[in-house]
Parts: sequence; structure tokens; C-alpha cells
Amino acid sequence: MITRSKLKQETVGENLELTDPTPDIQDLFKSLDAKFFDGVLSKNGIQLEWSKSIGLYDAGHCVCVKENLIKISLNERLLKYRTRKNLVETLLHEMIHASLFLDQDPDSSEHGPSFIKIMNRIYRQTGADVSVYHDYHNEIALYENRLWRCNGKKCENRPPHFGLMRVNPGGTFDFDDAYLYHLKYCKRDLELVKCGEKL
Repeated sequence: MITRSKLKQETVGENLELTDPTPDIQDLFKSLDAKFFDGVLSKNGIQLEWSKSIGLYDAGHCVCVKENLIKISLNERLLKYRTRKNLVETLLHEMIHASLFLDQDPDSSEHGPSFIKIMNRIYRQTGADVSVYHDYHNEIALYENRLWRCNGKKCENRPPHFGLMRVNPGGTFDFDDAYLYHLKYCKRDLELVKCGEKL
């Protein structure tokens, strides 16, 4: 039987920050699935990916794209600056949603009683601080009020801004027509324009 201490060391132990600070998310997913969800998520083909297009205020998303297709996306822009523990806790959060989608639980997209029950079980087993929100305020501040460029041809070729957009504090975009156009017609990745980069 695996003790709580051993399970914690294998999941969010401080030693992992040095020995495996940037784990492969697919391997991490399989490991966490086996430990906390009896491998059910892998058996049901849950998809996992890094995403640069998730909004700044979400560390991850889990959506039921269609029946029997559930997709987890992790916000690369936020999580690449965080600790391994933060990555694990965010992934576990999204895996709980995926588990609830598979169970067709009406609580699947919310943080209600079913979600909290699984979250608390994982905490008791490992000490992993899975929560219903994140506090990555420093990373959000880094990205806010910065210039972004869409890498899609539809936006790049559209005057007058040619794919450039600015995020303001609070997550709102300047050039509203450009951003709305991007959301509706293009949907490609937004890339941060580096300071001093020639436009």
C-alpha cells in the first residue's frame, strides 16, 4: 500500500522541482490518471495539449467537444513560468472536470459538490492544493498591456492593424474590431510582440 507521504513525494514533492521541473505533460497525465482516476481518462481517449490561445485568466480548460471526445488544454503562457507543482495542480483540476464529463455528472463544468469531493480526496492523499481558481497574478501582469500579433493570414493581411492587438489591464483588448474579427474568423494563436521588435 502506498502511504500518503510517498504519494505526495511522487506527485508534488519538492524533490521533483529539481529532478523533473518540466515534465512531459502526456507522461504526467498518464501517471496522474493511473494514481487518481484508475486509468479511466486514458482509456477513454481524453486529449491533452498546450495552448497559447486560452485567455489570461484561465490556467486550463476542459471541454466536451462532442460525445466521447473530451479535450484538456493547458495555458502555456501562464504555466511555463510556474512551478512543477502548479502545473500538476492545474492538470489535476482539469482532469477532475474530464472525469465528471465521463460520468455525465451535471456538475462537470462547474466547481460544485462532485468536483469538491474529488478535489478534497486528492488533497487528503497527496497535499496537492488543487483549487477552483488560480492566483497567477504576476504572469497576468506580464502579459497585460502588451502588444500581441495574430499569426493567422486572415488577421495579418487585414488593415488597418494587420493582426496587432493590445491587451489592457483587466484582459480587455484595444482595436476591438480587430479582436472580434480574430475571434470570429481567424482563431489562430496570438503571439506576444517582444519589446523592441520591429513591427
